[in-house]
Amino acid sequence: MSEFTQESVNAIQQDIVKALKSLEKKYDVTLTVERTAKGLWSHVADFKLTAMGSNPYRDNYLKHASEIGAKLEWLGRDFWRFKKPGSVGTDEFQVIGLKLPSKEIVCDKLINGKLSGKHYLLSVEQIAERLEKKSA
Repeated sequence: MSEFTQESVNAIQQDIVKALKSLEKKYDVTLTVERTAKGLWSHVADFKLTAMGSNPYRDNYLKHASEIGAKLEWLGRDFWRFKKPGSVGTDEFQVIGLKLPSKEIVCDKLINGKLSGKHYLLSVEQIAERLEKKSA
């Protein structure tokens, strides 16, 4: 194969994903593969591999969400929230789990659409207010 077509790149990506399944089990991680921006050369295909370890916050959320009045479908959802008083604009967050024993929902701030690793703790009421407005 001297040049890639969209079909061949898709097939390669699917085969990479299949091949990574055994590594996910071996290391207890989630591996994702995404195609990066198309390069200038038709004989080069760039991929980005991301490894994500297990998340105790996510596990807590799945086990205890209904006990605190949170909805399972909130997990992984993005929402906007006004910045702190005195600041202008909004920040975007994603629900990533539940902190025990405080029973606060853990949200990760998104920067340019990507998880930043900066965690914020919000109440069920604060999350419900944002996600119910968004879906209304």
